[in-house]
Amino acid sequence: MFDFGNKQPCAIALTDFGITTAIITTIEDIEEVTQQFEIYPDSAWCEGRGKKYLFKMLKKKLKIQDTYFNKNIEEITALNQTWVDFCDDCLLLFVLDTHLNGKPFRLMHPELFKKLKKDAPFDATSGVDPVLIPGIPIEQ
Repeated sequence: MFDFGNKQPCAIALTDFGITTAIITTIEDIEEVTQQFEIYPDSAWCEGRGKKYLFKMLKKKLKIQDTYFNKNIEEITALNQTWVDFCDDCLLLFVLDTHLNGKPFRLMHPELFKKLKKDAPFDATSGVDPVLIPGIPIEQ
């Protein structure tokens, strides 16, 4: 399911938003989304409602979807477009939070991610584990 090519996988936690799911992404993907938020004006987001509206909407929607997927683990698959969109939107929420609030990115420590993955009822990573990325703070 995951083919990162030469990109280094990293993990992000969304617990600050009440979302228990952690996702695997790459620094390159984080930087690409960040660039989109920096390039396009506020009016380009959510039919002119802006980035703050997008942030609030995503936070609310993703909490509901997180609860749903935690109760319906069998639906966590790359073939389920709703799951794929959920993961993509989690990345948007993570990046948008740092963009709007001037926070630095904080990634999950790979060992913490591995421990949580081991204890999780389902592993949707296809064996991919995050690595330490020099220069980016991590959550212990």
